[in-house]
Amino acid sequence: MEKFVKVTDECTIAGQPSMQDLSELETKGYKTVINFRENGEGNQPISPQEEERIVKDLGMEYIHFPMNLKTLTMDDIIRFDKIYSGLQQPVFAHCQRGVRAAVLLLINYAEKANMNGEEILNYADKFKKHRCWRCYPQICR
Repeated sequence: MEKFVKVTDECTIAGQPSMQDLSELETKGYKTVINFRENGEGNQPISPQEEERIVKDLGMEYIHFPMNLKTLTMDDIIRFDKIYSGLQQPVFAHCQRGVRAAVLLLINYAEKANMNGEEILNYADKFKKHRCWRCYPQICR
């Protein structure tokens, strides 16, 4: 699970988890899995419906919040915030490479911490090794 990045004590992000990764989440204490991938995306070894079945069979909550960064709106961010605030934690969130998960969860965290763009960039420095890092500078501005 070296591809996983802990954003906060309550949330970890990653790219598409394998079946083995999903089976290990419950033993690692995760309570909720959020999938940001859209139905029918390419390179999707597990459909959202199959992932939901697996996650629920493991005793965790499952949220499918399909999104595309090109069409992300403030309404999407508000809707996600309402969903996220009621979830059991810790949360494991993913998309194909971790970018969408990073974007929404960083926005959520920054808003709750009243961070400005510079503070978000400083906080996000710890994620530089993860491929989702490349999205942070554009989002913070």
